Amino acid sequence: MLHARQIHVAIGEEYGGGVVGCIFQPGDPGYVSGEQHGLIVSRSRLDYASVYGRTPPDTTDASYNEWLIKDHRFRWSTGVTASPSSPLYSGKPVGTSTAFGTGRSNTLAILALYPASRFKYTAAAMCVSYSVTVDGRSFDDWYLPSKDELARLALHQEDFGGLVYDNVFWSSSEDGPEIAWNYYLIRSSSDDIPDNVHKSGPGSVLAVRDF
Repeated sequence: MLHARQIHVAIGEEYGGGVVGCIFQPGDPGYVSGEQHGLIVSRSRLDYASVYGRTPPDTTDASYNEWLIKDHRFRWSTGVTASPSSPLYSGKPVGTSTAFGTGRSNTLAILALYPASRFKYTAAAMCVSYSVTVDGRSFDDWYLPSKDELARLALHQEDFGGLVYDNVFWSSSEDGPEIAWNYYLIRSSSDDIPDNVHKSGPGSVLAVRDF
């Protein structure tokens, strides 16, 4: 987090490589009295080109699926569903939390079982591999938000003018060994829907970072 100067930003303002998605309130992890901190969200859902550029995809990667990538969607883990003893199995229990403030630790836990170097197209790998440069400064400390962090972002989605909604977005939170939480963000609606989906299934990805 930044402490060198006082920050005064508003939700929806472009800042720190993305858009201010929420500002921490008393009781939130990361809240500091007299300082402004919160979450920055990527300007749009991540796609293959925004993370890997023109590098051809690795079609042997167990997290790869041609049609998902073309549709800018990704798996939570892998597509291997029938071999629980395999190191490529999609349903390995990670041990994540749904709580606000746990997205970064969740992401690191996912990557410990599904390293980004080997599983490049998981939701977590897409986030940590994402980097954006603004005015000569690179921002590369992104992670996959937890269920409660994604729910907080959903409260302010109308302030994120440039974001692509009406999509199902992965969180970094599990709801069982083979299942993870996602959120269906619906533009101009307060009825955003949390759901739990098999980890091998498709979902869009928003990356967040702290400020």
